[in-house]
Amino acid sequence: MKKFNVVFFIFIFQTNFGFGQIVYLENFGNGCTTGTLATTFGWTNTNTGVNQATANIWYVSANENGVGAGNCGVGCGGANSRTLHVSAAAAAGGDLGAAYFESSALFCTFFGLCSVTNKRIESPTINCTGISTISFTFDYIENGEGLTDNATVWYSANNGVTWSQIDDPPKSTLCGAQGLWSTRSLTLPASADNNPTIKIGFLWVNNGNGIATDPSFAVDNIQVGIPIILPVEMVEMKASCSNSGQTISWKTKSELNADYYAVYKSRDNQNWSLLAKIKANNSSKPSDYSVEDNNRTNEIIYYYIEQVDFDGHRKSYTIFSSEKCEFESGIVVYPNPSDGGELNIVTGKNKVQQIEIYSMDNKIVYRFINEDENNSELLRINPDLAPGRYLLRVFTSSGAEVISLIIS
Repeated sequence: MKKFNVVFFIFIFQTNFGFGQIVYLENFGNGCTTGTLATTFGWTNTNTGVNQATANIWYVSANENGVGAGNCGVGCGGANSRTLHVSAAAAAGGDLGAAYFESSALFCTFFGLCSVTNKRIESPTINCTGISTISFTFDYIENGEGLTDNATVWYSANNGVTWSQIDDPPKSTLCGAQGLWSTRSLTLPASADNNPTIKIGFLWVNNGNGIATDPSFAVDNIQVGIPIILPVEMVEMKASCSNSGQTISWKTKSELNADYYAVYKSRDNQNWSLLAKIKANNSSKPSDYSVEDNNRTNEIIYYYIEQVDFDGHRKSYTIFSSEKCEFESGIVVYPNPSDGGELNIVTGKNKVQQIEIYSMDNKIVYRFINEDENNSELLRINPDLAPGRYLLRVFTSSGAEVISLIIS
């Protein structure tokens, strides 16, 4: 019995922006560097209100990893892409990534750990001489309790003498205890045009009421410059179950100077791999595209689409997924759940060619290649796995199937 429903239909009517001329770019480099103060990177910390003894601090490290728009926040590891973020003072735990300390008044009185914070972190001077209609973009995650624990974006036209708030970014979509990274694009005030002494800043406040709703705030890939229009107007993206696995399809309203689309997939919404590249039609009329993911699995699979033009400018769109596709499998694995011992795999008439077992972070932990010429309907393997959840992929002469495996 198969289910051919679609979880998300994403309708998008937007123009995509990149940069024609960049006058300021900050991605904070790579390396875990836990506990490094943001002032080390040339930014200025300004107390803009009450800051108690263990107020939260602006750090730059990969304890909050800059994983890019559309990905769930993680700590040190992988590329160790550093970000600017708010975390606890050393006495309250130190740099924990985008996780802030929030003490109650009672906790403050009895233990002396008091967390009220009101601090703005300010960029170095940015020279915008010779350009106008200036765009300011950044990747970010943010949560916090309403407006009482909150991040806002600020701007100065006179090298930090006076400041004005220009944005209050929306709170991020949560994924576990983390946030989903997204890109924010703003147009700076006209006073930035041809101005050699502008600054941008981020202000964090929390009120010390004992209620912390992580993540706090983290920012990466800060760019200031002249925007250009990327050539695609995306209308719809969807993923649906099909006989072979999942069909990923999307529609564009128009295209100009578009080179190709890259489709990425993930089992856990964190670790991504390239599924396919599709050449763009470059049509001024609506275009339809589709890609088959030949992976018959009952697990939810996540996807996102990246558009690339001939000049190398890129745009990643919102993550979407199909729901669990209920395939009838000719393969039976037992016992499942298992105690970690021997597994029995019943395959029917199709010969098993290979078996692979993956951890949930997409790492292969076991591989079996069947060199037996006989077409046995029962195979026994002993992968010796630690307790946890895994994906068992069975390759047969008729294709591949993925089965969820639990080791208790």
